[in-house]
Amino acid sequence: YLMEHQGGELPASYDELQKVKGLGPYTIGAILSFAFKQKAPAVDGNVLRVLARYYCIEEEIDKGPTKRKIESLTQEILPEDEPWIVMEALIELGALVCKKIPQCTVCPLKASCLAFQNCKAELLPRKSKGLKTLHLHRLVAIIDTGQEVLVRKGAAGKVMADLWEFPYFERGVNVEEALGIPLEPIEKFPEVTHGFTRYKAYLYPHLYKAKKEELPSYEWVSYKELSLRPFSAGHRKSLHHFKALRRCSFSSSHGKILLN
Repeated sequence: YLMEHQGGELPASYDELQKVKGLGPYTIGAILSFAFKQKAPAVDGNVLRVLARYYCIEEEIDKGPTKRKIESLTQEILPEDEPWIVMEALIELGALVCKKIPQCTVCPLKASCLAFQNCKAELLPRKSKGLKTLHLHRLVAIIDTGQEVLVRKGAAGKVMADLWEFPYFERGVNVEEALGIPLEPIEKFPEVTHGFTRYKAYLYPHLYKAKKEELPSYEWVSYKELSLRPFSAGHRKSLHHFKALRRCSFSSSHGKILLN
C-alpha cells in the first residue's frame, strides 16, 4: 500500500496513516510521536492504566468513550516542546512502576495522583468482564517445493484480512487429505502462541516437501517474494524459523536486508 499510494514512504499525518491497513490508533500515535516528533497521543495499555489512576477515572477503560477520554487527556498534558519525551515517559511509567500491582512508594507522580490520594490505586483501572477468550489449536503446514512455498491471503471481512498465512487446519486433520496433494514430512517447528481480538491461538507448524500443484485459494510464492508479503503475527514467527532453515536460499542482497 505504501509503495502504491505513498511513494514508499510513511505519511506524517493521522488521516493518511489511518488509511494503511493494520495501523490502529496506538501505532499511528507512536509513529507520529516517535518518528515524526509530533504532539500525538500513543495510548497503549500502560498509558491507560497510568492516567486512569492519575485522574482517578472509574469508568471501564475497555469502553470506547473512556479510551477516547484518556486519549484526549494525553493530548492535553503533552507539552509543545519535545512532546515525544513525555509520551515515552508515560509508557515507561506504566511498564516499570504503575504496573498491574502499582509501586506507588517509588512513583514520581504519587503526590498528585488522585487514585493514590484516595487509596484507590489498586482498585483501578476498572474493566468490563468482556467476552470469554476462545482457544484455537491449529496445525500449520509450511509446504516447500525447494523454490516456492504455498500460502494464501486472508479473506476480506475476516480478522486476518489482507494478511498472508500458510495453510492451517484444526489439529488432528490429515493435511494430505485436506489439500489433496502428496506431502513428505520434513521437520516440526517450535510451537507458536499468539492472541488476537478474543482468541488465543496455539499453532503447531510442520514443514513438508511437495511437488508444485495448482490449488484453489492458494498461491505458490518464491522465497524472494515470500519476504515481501505481510504475514499475520503467528504465521510470521513460523516464517522466521523457515527462513533460518533455508537461509542460504534467502541470501540475495535484497533478502539479507529483510532478514536482519
